[in-house]
Amino acid sequence: MNLSIIDSLYKRNKDIIEYFQKNDELSLETDSTIFFRKYLILAAASYFEKRICDIIKLFVDKSSNSNLISEFVSNKAISRQYHTYFDWDRNNVNTFWGLFGQDFKNHCNNKIKLNEEYQKQMKAFLEIGRIRNELVHMNFASYNLEKTLSEYYDLYKLANDFILFFEMELNEYKSGV
Repeated sequence: MNLSIIDSLYKRNKDIIEYFQKNDELSLETDSTIFFRKYLILAAASYFEKRICDIIKLFVDKSSNSNLISEFVSNKAISRQYHTYFDWDRNNVNTFWGLFGQDFKNHCNNKIKLNEEYQKQMKAFLEIGRIRNELVHMNFASYNLEKTLSEYYDLYKLANDFILFFEMELNEYKSGV
């Protein structure tokens, strides 16, 4: 299994917290725990943005066989547009699926509806995006997160599987599978 930068980040942060615990540095442990949870959410959301944009760009590159089309899509539909792909406050990704057309939207929604694991992955992805927005728009320093660092890491792993689901469905759908 390939570890992502988020996996490495989590392990390093967890090791630092454990070090503070073992050395009775309770204030440092508490402060680090608060900060690392926020940091993990922001890092995961940023990682997902990059992954989704890269998947779309690669899909366009493979589908178009034209540098002009690829550059146009990259400059006008991908660059700085990620925040418009999703409605983070809703519990679905219909806006995103709809960008690929009604047939793809129906296809993905049906797959998710029939698979409880896909539903969990989608909800985890949306939760990370929603929390990220709240962190950056509602006073990062005083924003209170409810879950533990490990719970947010578990959320990341589920959400990461949603990214894999998207990539797989996009490529399979194009192939007519």
